[in-house]
Amino acid sequence: MGPARQRLWALMRGLREKAEEVRRAQGLSASQRTVVRELKTSGGGGARQLAGFSGQRISDWAPKEPSRLVIPQARSDDQAVALAALYAAWAGVPPPGRELRDLLEQARDEEERRRREGGAVPPPVGHRIVREHTAGELEVSEASPPGRPEPAARLSRTPSPTRSPVGSPTPYLTRDHDRALREYLTSAAAGGSSVLAVLTGDSSTGKTRAMYEAVREVAPDHRLLRPPSARSLLTLLAEDEVRDGCVLWLNEFQRILHDREGDEAAVELTEVLQRQPGIVAVATLWEDPYWRDFTVQGLPRDPSRHTRSLLTGAHARRFRVPRELTADERARWRKLAHDSGDARLTAAGGAGAADGQVVQHLSGGPELLDAYLSGPGGHFTSREHALVTVALAARRLGHQAPFPEQLLAAAADGDLAPHERASRADWAGPELDALTGGVRSDGSRADIRRTLTPLRALRESAGAPPGYEPADYLLQHTARPRRGREGSAALWEALVRHTKDLEDLHRLQAAAWKRGLFRYALRLDRRAAIAGTSDACVRIVQRTARHPDAARAAAWAAAHVDVSDVPAVARLFPALLASGFQASVDALARRLLAAADPSDVGAVGALVVRLGKGGVSAEIAAALVDSLEAHLDRVDPDAIGPALTDLVQGPAQRLVRPLAHRAADRADLTDVWRVGRLMHQLHRAGASEAMATLTTRLVAQAPHMAPDDLPLLMERLRQVGAEQAVDALLALDPAARIGLTQADVVLCLLQVLREAGDADGVRTLLGRSPARHVDVIGDPDFYDIGSVLCELLTEFGRLGAEEECAVLADRLAAGIGMEAPDTVAKLLDLFHSTGRVENVRRLLARRPMAEVDYEDPTELRSLLETLLRLGTSAEFDELTSAVVSHVDITDADFVAEAVGVLWETGGERGIAPLLERASAHRPYEDMAFLVRLLSLVGAEDAALRLARHIARHVESPGVDTMDRLLWFFTEADASEAVGILLDRGLLDRLDTAAPAEPWALADLLNSLHEAERLEDARRFADRAAAGIPLSDIYGIGNLLTAMTAHDLPGPRETLIRRAAAGAALTHMNGVAELIEAFLEAGATDAVDELLCRDPLARTDRALATEACHEALLTALHKAGSPQAADFAQQARDTGRLSLDRRPPYGLNPDGHPAAPWSWGDEESAAATASRAS
Repeated sequence: MGPARQRLWALMRGLREKAEEVRRAQGLSASQRTVVRELKTSGGGGARQLAGFSGQRISDWAPKEPSRLVIPQARSDDQAVALAALYAAWAGVPPPGRELRDLLEQARDEEERRRREGGAVPPPVGHRIVREHTAGELEVSEASPPGRPEPAARLSRTPSPTRSPVGSPTPYLTRDHDRALREYLTSAAAGGSSVLAVLTGDSSTGKTRAMYEAVREVAPDHRLLRPPSARSLLTLLAEDEVRDGCVLWLNEFQRILHDREGDEAAVELTEVLQRQPGIVAVATLWEDPYWRDFTVQGLPRDPSRHTRSLLTGAHARRFRVPRELTADERARWRKLAHDSGDARLTAAGGAGAADGQVVQHLSGGPELLDAYLSGPGGHFTSREHALVTVALAARRLGHQAPFPEQLLAAAADGDLAPHERASRADWAGPELDALTGGVRSDGSRADIRRTLTPLRALRESAGAPPGYEPADYLLQHTARPRRGREGSAALWEALVRHTKDLEDLHRLQAAAWKRGLFRYALRLDRRAAIAGTSDACVRIVQRTARHPDAARAAAWAAAHVDVSDVPAVARLFPALLASGFQASVDALARRLLAAADPSDVGAVGALVVRLGKGGVSAEIAAALVDSLEAHLDRVDPDAIGPALTDLVQGPAQRLVRPLAHRAADRADLTDVWRVGRLMHQLHRAGASEAMATLTTRLVAQAPHMAPDDLPLLMERLRQVGAEQAVDALLALDPAARIGLTQADVVLCLLQVLREAGDADGVRTLLGRSPARHVDVIGDPDFYDIGSVLCELLTEFGRLGAEEECAVLADRLAAGIGMEAPDTVAKLLDLFHSTGRVENVRRLLARRPMAEVDYEDPTELRSLLETLLRLGTSAEFDELTSAVVSHVDITDADFVAEAVGVLWETGGERGIAPLLERASAHRPYEDMAFLVRLLSLVGAEDAALRLARHIARHVESPGVDTMDRLLWFFTEADASEAVGILLDRGLLDRLDTAAPAEPWALADLLNSLHEAERLEDARRFADRAAAGIPLSDIYGIGNLLTAMTAHDLPGPRETLIRRAAAGAALTHMNGVAELIEAFLEAGATDAVDELLCRDPLARTDRALATEACHEALLTALHKAGSPQAADFAQQARDTGRLSLDRRPPYGLNPDGHPAAPWSWGDEESAAATASRAS
């Protein structure tokens, strides 16, 4: 990096950091949105120059790292200077001005000089190609050298292994998933359909290395884009950087998907991958919890639906990276180690020989885990162990950004015993150096194999203070739910004091609130609100509504919400009103008033409405109106009309008259559409005087207007009751002056003339024979010309212009476009109703049936009805046949719509061939829904025929398919088809051990009973009770409930015995449902047997929602289980129990009820901490 570029970055970044620090201390926002708003409203740098300024410029011109600096182009210098001046004003320092302009010129000259000399110019982020990236840059884990040499006896038959340089990748063993991955990426790399490959597996199993090797092989010369956050990815997508010929590198994809904007990023990336070819997107995720959490279904409100669509859609494929090497792969590993002489491969192969976890040992992951789990005083000292422990806990609670030293030090110090604490306040620095560098101050080692450390240090730039992250292997293998609460009081206190990242604050407040740590949740929200997160203000008001000093919290929220965040303000008003805090409502309204541009009439109008709904005091609303009144001369006349609807309400009503006059006086009369809209707006607002002014101006201007504009103008004048103005414009004789090619203009003028009773004008216009001149083709994409022409033909008839009718009808029959079925139907109806049989014949002779669009069968309904009504049987049959031949049978909905249309329009003869065609291309079971449809529309015979046909021909249905067939047949009263289906013995051949869904067996049993096939039901229940897999706990519960409902004691007892002894107990809600089913069946002994298997220790709590915990707790209470109290405590500890079960002031981190506290306590504590710092 050249010196000018370095100085430029240091200047811009320094100003930004100082400004943000001062704004935070003042409790003010310094967000990108705030910067953009301040620049555009202040007009710094010139309004025109700043018109295109966006928040991305801030990231480009003042980034965290100098390597990410984008030097502004010369035309953007004014914007850069304005940005620097704003930061300087916030920081209280002189603006750089001339110094910055000189640096910008020097930096551009410097890069141009290096370009001419052939030197390397730092490329923009994402503009280096794949093969220019090292493995380390792409976060491939470094292979650790073995701790000590192998004994000589074990190496006597092999060459002496060499030690590869630390940091160099080991030789790579290609495995099955590598070959599949590369094959999958090859087509996209060559310009084919874009793909997303997602590698899943445990930590340290080689996911990133596999991805690295794959893209180096299939796309070495593609640009590599590596967005670090959801916002970065969204920016790349918005700027069309993610396109053909790029590799999108998404290692540790959860970093992006867990961002608050992750859901939006998932939606946008899905759309780009589906639309744009040639993109190779590769990602890694831990199997547990990330892949599982992102792809799980059935959760309330389905929070991961967009992420799941991205990860599991047609454009994506998952590649599992196995935890262990197979026996064959271990043999190949040993050969690779022998041939390469790499000691790291040899050592990892030996360490993983027993369990196959060879790859993990390359990085030393298992040894690191053992060292940590051995506790303090072993490999790690007490203080080191405490630092690692709080880092792991904080990450699990939601702190995703690197941890500052102060956070880890404060949390760890609070967790240490008094005798373990250091004598110096700055004790944590050396300990963290040891935990990240591997060497303690006394020379002893704190790492594993002299390479792997439990923490790693990250710096934004050289010399910057480090942030710390725990090793992934430790994080994954210590993240299992365990007894006790996550996070001590010291950790929560440190998180409150030292967390800065807005996303982290949001995650942490949610974690605190659901654990009942109400006070910590509000303190975190307070910090988030100060940093610019307006949603936090809404939560503060809602969560303190029952506190004694709730009014004080409300006042604080009203004073700190970002008033430019319209959605948040809209939510805050009702929250304040619901709590009865009128003073805070008014305070928020005053802030909105102060921030509003009084000359922006649209914004003021919207604000009037918002304040009215917000219940603000009348004097505040009046002050807003007064402010607008004082700036009437600055109001944009074009913005007045749309705002009048808002202004006619409340205190702003007195401004309607002067504003309406301003709009009428200054309206651009050459824009007829806008003038017509303004007339409508003035009329609705009751501004009659302004209307009179506007019509006077229009009448004076009309002689100078284009004749074709007059009909529309007169139509608008007539609609608002300005008849005199219409008469004045008619006096200009538009009938003799307008052009005759535009059907809408001719139609409009004819209607105006008729409504005005101007018979002379009608005669004049008809005398010019517009029917011979109007365009009957037009541009169907511009407007519906077919409907206009039909209306024009009707208008000719209404006026008795028979000759014009005949001419236009002849032209339409011979030349109108026939793609739109509705237009053809309207014309045929018009021709028929006016006795124009020849025109009907001529139009049908053009065979519109061959030209209409068949994509949507419902659009053909009107044409079929018309043909049937006209008795044109040949054309009707032709169109019916065309529907049968052309409908998209791959779309079940279109087939259903076509059947419905044919039946309802009398084309039932086409249903049989349509179903025959569909049956030839679709499985018979896919047609079952049509049985129900035909029955509903009254085609009972067709429904019964189709049901019998399906019942005879369906082959090897699954449990869910058999249930669906029985349900459709039963609903259509197709009992004969039910008999045919069951008599074929298909029921006895069903695989009850592999139901598609947990409810499938129970549903089929219910359907058999509804079909009154009781013996079949009993026989099936026997097979299901014996065959249902014990892993399907939801299915067992559903089936048991159905057996109880239908009184099937034999199979029920069989199922109860199997489930009590062996049902898998991993799903919490399934366990709850099973206990409930046992109790409903009166099987209390089975409940006792199930509880003896300790389901609380077996259930997977990571996927269990609050509702699942509530369901299991309820079931345990119903069963009278002593485990209920213990489970309730565990649920409270992990934040998985309903908040209404918590004490009014929440809990302390140790689980005990918190003492009463107030918002005032938090303000006092924050003020004290601020003074201390």
